[in-house]
Amino acid sequence: MATRTLEQLNQDFQNLQRRIATEGITNDQGQILQAPTISDSPKQPTYADMFNEIKKWWEEQMKNGMAINPNIEITPEHAAEFLTRAKSEVAPYYSSQLGAARSSLLSSLGFSKEETLAKEQALERKYGLDVRKLGEQAAETGFTFSGRRQEQERQLAEETQTQIESQRRSLGYGSEQLASAYGLKYGGANIPQETISQAPRALPGETSFTRSGSQPLYQLSPDIYDQLIGSEQKTQAKEGRELSQFYESQYRTEQERRKLQDITLGNTREIKI
Repeated sequence: MATRTLEQLNQDFQNLQRRIATEGITNDQGQILQAPTISDSPKQPTYADMFNEIKKWWEEQMKNGMAINPNIEITPEHAAEFLTRAKSEVAPYYSSQLGAARSSLLSSLGFSKEETLAKEQALERKYGLDVRKLGEQAAETGFTFSGRRQEQERQLAEETQTQIESQRRSLGYGSEQLASAYGLKYGGANIPQETISQAPRALPGETSFTRSGSQPLYQLSPDIYDQLIGSEQKTQAKEGRELSQFYESQYRTEQERRKLQDITLGNTREIKI
């Protein structure tokens, strides 16, 4: 025989009220307010409204001395319906957060990429000027086709290429860190795949860089990230299950209310099943 006392229900409601309060939907007097929608405040979970409605319903049952009947049958079809409904309530909030986070990540990656490409263009202009200067100096001294000039051009190309590769390594490392952090939070499957033109080549004696093709902006291990479940995804699943449990409790209460419609409750403080 299972029982649910009024005091136990009261404790449940206090816990529920504290949870709702953490979502920022109480006023200064502690009264429960209507939760904002996603469009009004993206930071508010959409399921806060449902918590509020359940609390109001349970308070009404408490006044009648009613208890939740744990013996009400919940079929697999019911359970699936509750979970589907809960997911539909929770999903829009996390979808908006995912979209905002993705936009922020792409913006950061785009800025870093553009900054690196701009540095390479500036380096290319300087490289072209230095190559021409070596040619002019060689012409003035009569060593236009000498081995000395060729050695100077080779050294200049190597030094310039080292700078290019250093900048590309910094870009790749920084981009990988941003993408990794995003994946840990939102899941590996949601990490965007960004590309960049291949690193240019500085060839001896040439006044401009050689470019060809494109390559990934960063490389993440598929063994780790392809199946990675992000922390936000885990939270979404947890809150979906939690809300589903609330729906189940609401269903049990409603079924019990219907069963007891023809029973005179009077001043009963506890109902035993």
